[in-house]
Amino acid sequence: MQSFKEFITPKYGKSNIHTDLATGQLVSPNSITTPVSNATGTGDYYSDNWSGYVDYNATGNDFTSVNGTWTVPSISSPLNSYYSSWVGIGGFTFNEHSSPSVMQAGVQTELNSNGELSITPFWEVYPYNLEQPITNMTIYNGDTLYTDITYTPSNGGTFSWYLENETTGQAIPSQSITGMSQYYDGTEAEWILERPKVNGTLSSLGYFGASGITFSSCSTNNSENMRQGIGDSAQYEVQHLEMTSNGQYYGAPLANASSINSSSVGYTDYWHGSN
Repeated sequence: MQSFKEFITPKYGKSNIHTDLATGQLVSPNSITTPVSNATGTGDYYSDNWSGYVDYNATGNDFTSVNGTWTVPSISSPLNSYYSSWVGIGGFTFNEHSSPSVMQAGVQTELNSNGELSITPFWEVYPYNLEQPITNMTIYNGDTLYTDITYTPSNGGTFSWYLENETTGQAIPSQSITGMSQYYDGTEAEWILERPKVNGTLSSLGYFGASGITFSSCSTNNSENMRQGIGDSAQYEVQHLEMTSNGQYYGAPLANASSINSSSVGYTDYWHGSN
């Protein structure tokens, strides 16, 4: 039986983000870097379950769209391990900034106790709902996934998501849900590798290979309809997240995002440990 997770509001010591849901409920899956040019600031944060990048809108226009392309490798070990990879708007809390809600879409990958692999695409608006599996799309080990999420103020706030398997060519038509304005926090856009909690405990981060998970073509759009690559705008602060066993700098490293590659407009997240 596949296990899924719920987004829990991030908390930081200089970072902590948690996800949680009991097995079997029908919801969805859920380093040190060099400074990024043109950004107003670059911060390094340590999380016990997130790794990747957050663009934080300190003074600019709100994010209305986030997209990216990334590889979806399998998990080879250990049994009962997981990882999720996704793009999102909102949900990152640090220092004086608090974001209790998130809109996201991506995939959850699981290697269960029988050695069976599952890769499940999902979308979520938390706390409106838990992750919702997308059942009419198939993703295989090694496929490349493109995901775009968008928020518009029409119809009380419309959240839309579009996923395409660029390897097989399969895509789902753009889908949306209305009445979501109270869950929109346009101050942040993120590209994340995550390990979920399962039955109240942080799961083991599945080993996804030495090549890592490579994100590319990571971009955002804002309320002024300005499309920009990750970290490209002087309006935004770029926050780098490293996953450690306890969410602190002295914890055992679990996953770490490389510096941003200006050519691919992305980065690679590397596995370092399971727990």
